Amino acid sequence: MTKKTTSSSSSKKAGEKVDRKVELQGFETYLRANVTTNHHSIKEYLYTIGRFIENLGNKPLVSVTESDINEFIVKQKERYKPNTLTNRMASLRHLMRYLKKDIVIPIPPTIETRTEKDVLTQEEIQKLFQATVDNPRNNAILKTLYYTELRKSELVALDLDDIDYQAKTVRVRNGKGRQGSPEVISISDIALESIKAYQKIRGIAKDGHQRALFLNIDQVRLTDAGVDFVLKKAVSKTDIQKHVYPHMLRASLITHMANSGASVFVIQQQSRHKSLSSLKRYVRPTQAEKLKNYQNYVPNITETEVISKQQEQPQPPEPKKPKQDTDPMVGSMDESTKLKLRLLEIEKEEIRLKLANNKTEIYYQ
Repeated sequence: MTKKTTSSSSSKKAGEKVDRKVELQGFETYLRANVTTNHHSIKEYLYTIGRFIENLGNKPLVSVTESDINEFIVKQKERYKPNTLTNRMASLRHLMRYLKKDIVIPIPPTIETRTEKDVLTQEEIQKLFQATVDNPRNNAILKTLYYTELRKSELVALDLDDIDYQAKTVRVRNGKGRQGSPEVISISDIALESIKAYQKIRGIAKDGHQRALFLNIDQVRLTDAGVDFVLKKAVSKTDIQKHVYPHMLRASLITHMANSGASVFVIQQQSRHKSLSSLKRYVRPTQAEKLKNYQNYVPNITETEVISKQQEQPQPPEPKKPKQDTDPMVGSMDESTKLKLRLLEIEKEEIRLKLANNKTEIYYQ
């Protein structure tokens, strides 16, 4: 008689310790294969699930129930604000997909709490550049952050060959999107010149770091903490009173482009936001800019007159009427009539070609 064996982790003997490290490694592998390769996002997901399994006692992940999920969600709601909860619930949703469990995880909508204080003005950006003018590396780091709208992790991952000086583009290989697929974005001449200036004094990188675009004082690839330090040091040399962090430079350029009249689709291409709703949260015009836009477009209506802004704009001089052509068959024609006739000829040609493909003939009268 054959003895039955079971290998499922859900059939572990009572008191047998669950190997949480193995469980988290399995989840991490799933994330990298199906969600993202961005190490910051993965770190956030693993942190949340790490807190979740602490509540499970010795219960393995495959045995998780809806009751376990709800209990954890209640604790999270007691501790975190809605915007943080959004990330926590997203982590749980990925976990349920990994475990192939049909448990719905409600994700609360984010609440917009950012204001104009969460972006830097153009004058404040200039002050940061001025504060680093004597340090080519730091100057290049800040200009690259601002002019490319790169995230901090994307900046430190840049390699020398990711910069195309001729095409004026940057290849982003460590993006936030699915599997970190490479994307190409634009970069300004100002940032490119600062990178060239840094390359002249960059020095020799240590083994394993030769490809890195930005190096730290130890001649190895710059780290996230290094970017924070560079920005903090630059701010300390200015009179900027805001809490400045690397992502603020990204939000600042998005806002500056929007206030300058750039198309939202142009901004989306550069920022690489997957949805316009996500992009809109970054646009934070100042009250002065809001007032300027308001005054530019609101009509002037009083008891005696109604004046739209279009009426207020100086009207261009009327173009001279083109000289009419005289055709011996149809008489004189203006440009509008000639255009209509040309369109009719094009339509006839399209019909003729379609019918020719069907081996059918047509005769025009």
